[in-house]
Amino acid sequence: MIEVDNHRQQDDVEVIDFRKIFYKMLANWYWFVIFIFSALMIAYYINYYSSPQYKVEASLLIKDNSELGSGITQILTEMGAYNKLRKKKVQNEMAKLSSYSLSYKTLLGLEDIRVSLFSVGRIRTVDRYKDAPFNLKVFDIDSISDMVGNPVVVDLIDSIRFKYSVSVDGKSISKISKYGDTIKVKDLIFVLEKINGEAIQNNIENNINEYYFVVNDMNTLAKAYRNKLNVDQFDDKSSILNLSISEESATKAADYLNSLMETYIKTELEKKNIRATNAIKFIDSQLKGISDSLERISDKLQKFRSANKLVNLSLKGQNIYNKLYSLGQEKTQLEIKNQYYNYLLDYLNKKQDINSIISPSVVGIQDEALSSLINKLLNDFTEYQLIKYSSKKENPTIKLAENNLQKTREAIVENLKNLKQSAELQLKEINKKINEVNKELSQLPYTEKEMVNIQRYYDLNNEIYTYLLEKRAEAGIAKASNVPEAEIVDYAIPQNASKVKPKPTLNYLIAFTLGFIIPLLLLITKDYFNNKITDKDDIISRTDIPIIGVIGHNQEKSDLIVYEKPKSSIAETFRIIRTNIQFFSPNKDEVSKQVKVISINSTISGEGKTFIASNLSAIFAMSEKRTVLLGLDLRKPKLHKLFGISNSKGISNYLIEDVNYNDIIFETKVKNLFVIPSGPIPPNPAELIESKEMTEFVERLKKDFDVVVMDTPPIALVADAIILNKLADLCLFVVRQNYTTKQVIEFINTLHSHDKLSSVAILVNDLKVKGYYGYNYKYAYKYRYSYGYGYGYGYYGYGGGYYEEDKELEKRRLGIWDRIFKKKS
Repeated sequence: MIEVDNHRQQDDVEVIDFRKIFYKMLANWYWFVIFIFSALMIAYYINYYSSPQYKVEASLLIKDNSELGSGITQILTEMGAYNKLRKKKVQNEMAKLSSYSLSYKTLLGLEDIRVSLFSVGRIRTVDRYKDAPFNLKVFDIDSISDMVGNPVVVDLIDSIRFKYSVSVDGKSISKISKYGDTIKVKDLIFVLEKINGEAIQNNIENNINEYYFVVNDMNTLAKAYRNKLNVDQFDDKSSILNLSISEESATKAADYLNSLMETYIKTELEKKNIRATNAIKFIDSQLKGISDSLERISDKLQKFRSANKLVNLSLKGQNIYNKLYSLGQEKTQLEIKNQYYNYLLDYLNKKQDINSIISPSVVGIQDEALSSLINKLLNDFTEYQLIKYSSKKENPTIKLAENNLQKTREAIVENLKNLKQSAELQLKEINKKINEVNKELSQLPYTEKEMVNIQRYYDLNNEIYTYLLEKRAEAGIAKASNVPEAEIVDYAIPQNASKVKPKPTLNYLIAFTLGFIIPLLLLITKDYFNNKITDKDDIISRTDIPIIGVIGHNQEKSDLIVYEKPKSSIAETFRIIRTNIQFFSPNKDEVSKQVKVISINSTISGEGKTFIASNLSAIFAMSEKRTVLLGLDLRKPKLHKLFGISNSKGISNYLIEDVNYNDIIFETKVKNLFVIPSGPIPPNPAELIESKEMTEFVERLKKDFDVVVMDTPPIALVADAIILNKLADLCLFVVRQNYTTKQVIEFINTLHSHDKLSSVAILVNDLKVKGYYGYNYKYAYKYRYSYGYGYGYGYYGYGGGYYEEDKELEKRRLGIWDRIFKKKS
């Protein structure tokens, strides 16, 4: 007994069949060639026509000008806190460098970047920053508003003239001008200065004669450069920052980076100097008033002494003078403090820039609480600015930083009110003491009394003036000693720029990868969503019902191919199926029984049921077995057309006893093969099929013939086939590759489990190898079917020369030159 392959996968987990995918790729190789070629061509055009981008780099050192002592620094370093502080500072400086405000301030000093100049070519537009045969000057660029973003086209005529064109208020203006002429268009005033007349002529000859320039919007430009700038830390242990920017013009990128670093250093130094500058201004304002008073009192003292011929005071007068002078010093100090408190309150109420606030120590106020609060205010303001630079407006941390800043401001205001109140109380007390001393002063002679008052005012103003001069000198020294907290390590150099895009090698690699992956994904997706049966695994993974054979695609015009092409591969396949049927057993443990009545079934029309039934009957007849083929599709008869016989008499006539038994049996051109057609379409085919006459008819045929083959109607459409299957020894269920759906297997399982198909096997029809696995017949049959079913296609070729198709395949393998030479020979 031949062993039939009825193995089923034990698990329901779908395993990716890489071999299947590989052969599908081989079958569809041309799609891979098309996609890869197309992708590579796109990559070529991208590499050739894209505007190049160059990356320019520079480095900046952030100095650690810490005011901590060496001992404290060492302790903090050991605790790890110092590194955290330094890291935070470096991150803060990185945020400042990437800020919009610094970008805007940098661009204010770069007029060449604020005006973009391009040359228009056939394929692409090129940035001509400092790379044109003429020099473009735009005047009063900060006052331009109407012409911002409005392109001005310049066409070079010759080395003397050019034509400019611009659209203003919907009207086109086009004029010819000479190099060096001042041109005004609304609020735009510009001049084109010739640099090299020969270069202009060469550009015109090379069709590089069209240019255009545009005055950029500062807001948009600052945002663009802020986004372009990339700031990275050299490493975690250093405070060196690497700055880089990518531009079409390496010179433009280098100019921007260098200017950015210089502007950053200048801005930071100005911020450090602003407090000292404000302190000097405050002291100067105080000095001015005191200087005027001191000059007037000095003149008055000199004149009074000359007039009254007084040089020294009496002992009593000297004592009173000392008391008043001491009280006057205290009063003056309190008044200066009050002036500072009033200045600070006014400063905070106006919400000016916190960085420019004057420290209390400048005017001699040594209040630790106030100094601590002002330092906290400066830190909170710095943190708020950094968050504002590096975050979006909707970031909740900005609101939190604003709240912290406001709370510190309110705490300072409250502290100042308390200090003012305390100072006013002290002033009242001093004024009270001064009044008491003035009573003693009133007892002195008039001249000595006046001398004491004038001398006291003079000495007080002189001492305050000297004190303020010392404070001003200290502020000046502090300002002069301020040094930048950053240093440029490496300037950006255009010659050191690296090309970042396009990258030809990478683009070609990406193109090749995409060209390979896209068709592969399409194939996998198509296969995944394909609901048709494509190979044997689609069957054996879904059922235990054995596959009895596989019929290849019939490329001939004949439907009875086993008779007309007996040496064909399909004919040989039918012979193997005939052998398998003769020794068929649905279970390995059962002894095979003789199969006499064979029912050919399918779910729907078009699966090749009649083709299988006809050729299977013919192959049995060719083995000297009397075979009869029944056309039992009473609703849609077509078997008679295949054999060229009349359908006027057939099974339907016999079952209603309209004709005799021998009248419906027709001989065919195939020896030992007889056909019984369906006959006229009856009104009640199901009742006729289910009648006892039908059972008796089949029993009689079994006695008269060796093999009875029944061509049944589609089992999914009518119930006739299920009734007929009860009369059969073997039900062959035909499934067609790329036609029958996978749900059909479940349908067969259901019929089998409900005993509507008792002894059943599956026959695969119309195997097209290209659709099956994607490789040629030779390797498909060799790999797939030469083992399990004994089809005998062999190891060395499609049929090893046994089949008629081998001659045709041999012709296909010959090249055109071989055919020509063979014909000649």
